Amino acid sequence: MTEIIASKENKTVKLAASLKHKKYRDKTGLFIAEGEKILREIPESALERLIVSESRAGERGANCPATIVSDGIFAGLSNSQTPQGRLALCRKLNYSLEDFSDCFIIMCENLRDPGNLGTIMRTARALGAGGLILLKGSADAYNPKTVQAAAGAHFALPFLENAGLTEVIRRLKTAGWRIAAAVSSGGIAPREADFTGKIAIMIGNEGAGLTRAALEAADFSAGIPMKNGADSLNAAVSAAILMYEAVRRGE
Repeated sequence: MTEIIASKENKTVKLAASLKHKKYRDKTGLFIAEGEKILREIPESALERLIVSESRAGERGANCPATIVSDGIFAGLSNSQTPQGRLALCRKLNYSLEDFSDCFIIMCENLRDPGNLGTIMRTARALGAGGLILLKGSADAYNPKTVQAAAGAHFALPFLENAGLTEVIRRLKTAGWRIAAAVSSGGIAPREADFTGKIAIMIGNEGAGLTRAALEAADFSAGIPMKNGADSLNAAVSAAILMYEAVRRGE
């Protein structure tokens, strides 16, 4: 008979609970992925263990170790308002700049909202971005909210974390990339900007935008014209518009 864990003191339960915090994600090299769509995308090499609720104990699915827990324990581990009964402990991914493909990429500077980051990752993957760079000060790519919003992009989109602005700009420009800075006002309208070739689109902080250093490092700035008194767009929406323009120009 399969043991059903009903104690918060169980070693696996305590590990899963700790992964809600960045400190322990960094320490263990693990993160939580949840949701049936995301679970289907996890490569075996990244899958450490499944945690399955008692009510779904007969649906383990993946060929990896599984821990069965009571529905109450599972609800406490889940980051979803409507838990689906299965979550995975995954190993962090190890990407490098050499894994990026030669099309448009995204760079995020001081982007703080995990949901925004996850949405940008999901959109970048869907539109065929070659990769994503998170500069120091941005949200954690492995925050549960980011992973949820990214909808499996972690396993398909190469990305770097904690990159230094000066060094990554130097490496990109040496490799022939041009840098486009997204701005809330001014700049070239997206339909008039040159988004062809190896282009890196920089998205800044939700409120403050890009730093002066980032703006000065850019080859050009692109701003989305707005009407009816609006002065800015959500960072993920702005990124999506500029990425789509890069796709359109590349067709």
